Parts: sequence; structure tokens; C-alpha cells
Amino acid sequence: MNQFRFSRRPDIGEKVSVSFEFFPPKTDEMEARLWDTVTTLEPLKPELVGALKSVGDFDISVSAYPEKHPESPDFATDIDMLKRKVDNGATRAITQFFFDNDLYERYVERARRAGIYIPIVPGILPVHNFTQVANFSSRCGALVPAWLAERFEGLENDPQTHALVASAVAAEQVLDLVERGVGDFHFYTMNRADLVFAVCHMIGIRSHEAEATGSAAA
Repeated sequence: MNQFRFSRRPDIGEKVSVSFEFFPPKTDEMEARLWDTVTTLEPLKPELVGALKSVGDFDISVSAYPEKHPESPDFATDIDMLKRKVDNGATRAITQFFFDNDLYERYVERARRAGIYIPIVPGILPVHNFTQVANFSSRCGALVPAWLAERFEGLENDPQTHALVASAVAAEQVLDLVERGVGDFHFYTMNRADLVFAVCHMIGIRSHEAEATGSAAA
């Protein structure tokens, strides 16, 4: 991990900036160490949420885990942790990535039954590298469905097709969530903004620049 900063930002109205910066992992071993560091850090625990909220009234996003945190003994404990974060001032939760939308939907239902009504934004991870994502998923407790593995089978040495499949799979997931009433999404880019750009294009989201260019051409 490079650094962790917690500072006032007078240029944005006395809000607080909390930032985490990491050197991009270049090997599977480095990626494993990065994940271990993030898991150990767990930056937005309830106590830190409360401390941040005491500085000023601003939005605080915290983590949520549709398949529960890998160190949580059960879903009840996991939901209780999220509830404590909300009680301390969290205004939004962003989930760990997942590939089964039913798991997200059930998690939201559990949260609502527990009295948690903040937005729970689904985290979407376009599969930039299937082997790395599968390894990463095993460490964070995220299920990799058999159908997903089949989609990427034989594409290890075909990056162009791999990218097309990755974008299509993520777009399918987002569109299904939209049909279920979800309106906000968080994308884990993993330094592959091109995949997220493709997903956004597939689901009908255009940048202002693209819209302006299209209007001029018409």
C-alpha cells in the first residue's frame, strides 16, 4: 500500500477527503498481498465512520458484502456490522463485486429487514483477466459461477475476444439489475477503463463529448 490520507478539504467546502492509494499489483503474489492489506485495514469500521461524521455533515460510503465478509461467521453478524456503520453516520453502502444478482437482491432484503434503508449500490467488476479475478474471488468469498468460467474458457491468449466477452457479461449483469429496479452502480475498473466505457456504451450511457459529437454529425 502506498499511503492513507485523512484530511480537511477547504476547497470543497470543508469536507473531508479520505483516500487510499496503491501500487498496481504486477504479479499474483503482489495481488494477494494487496488483498490481505485491504482486508486487514477495513478502513470504514463503525468507529471511523463516527469519527468522520463528527467532523462534518457529509456523505460517507461504506462497504457491504452480498456474500458476507469472508471473516464474518454468518449473515446476521455481517448485517449487524453494516447496521452499526449506518448508525454511526454512513449514508451509502457499496458492495463487494458479485456475479449472481440474486445474491445481491437477497442481501438488500436482509438489510431492509434489519432496518437499513441507505442506498446499497452494487459493485460491478468487468472480468479483465479471468484467472486473476477467479483467484481474487476465492480470497474474498465471492462465488464464480460455472457459466462465467465457461464464457472465458479458451480465451487466455485472445485478449480482444476476452475484452468483448468481459464487457458483454458486465452489461448483461447491469441491465438485469436495472430491470430489478437498481439505478446506481459502482464499477471496479482495475485500471481497465476501456471495459467500463464499453459497458456504459452497451447500456446506453454516453459521455457529454460523445453526445455533442453525435449531434454535430447529425
